[in-house]
Amino acid sequence: MSIGIQHKLGADIIFAFDELTTLVNTRGYQEESVQRTHAWAVRCLLEHRRLTALHPSKPAQALFGVVQGAQYEDLRRQATRGLVSIVDEEGRGFDGYGIGGALEKQNLATIVGWVRVSVGSTIASLGRSAAWLIPVFTLRASTSRTQIVVLSLPVPVVVGMATNGSSGWTGACALPTGALT
Repeated sequence: MSIGIQHKLGADIIFAFDELTTLVNTRGYQEESVQRTHAWAVRCLLEHRRLTALHPSKPAQALFGVVQGAQYEDLRRQATRGLVSIVDEEGRGFDGYGIGGALEKQNLATIVGWVRVSVGSTIASLGRSAAWLIPVFTLRASTSRTQIVVLSLPVPVVVGMATNGSSGWTGACALPTGALT
């Protein structure tokens, strides 16, 4: 259903369905979430390919898998390897990878580093080309206006829009993994 809605919206970049965990969830819960998100990612990739084939005249949409694992390096790396290994019957995987789930803002760069290395090494071992990596972030704010949020990173960045939902600011930025090596 999530992929169908995103296809109808016509977004250029769409995300596989994932579970947003919190920092208060236990390690065990985070492990289950990684597995659940992986299973959903498999279904989302297949549905994305099916819907794309049904409407070949529509503009292409890039599907991104979302890496979960909270603040646990081993879970982030496991989730990354799992997502990169998901391919369709033609051997095509996700167009990119988002970093989601529970994290503290001050740990974002560290977590991006873990995932970047895992994406790069796994893609290289599979003989596939570079993908995009998106740090997905949540910030608290006291206003309810929609704004553009720009992250200050020392690499080329494509910025996405952030909106204030009931839990705070959410949004995404994208950068090519090749620029992070």
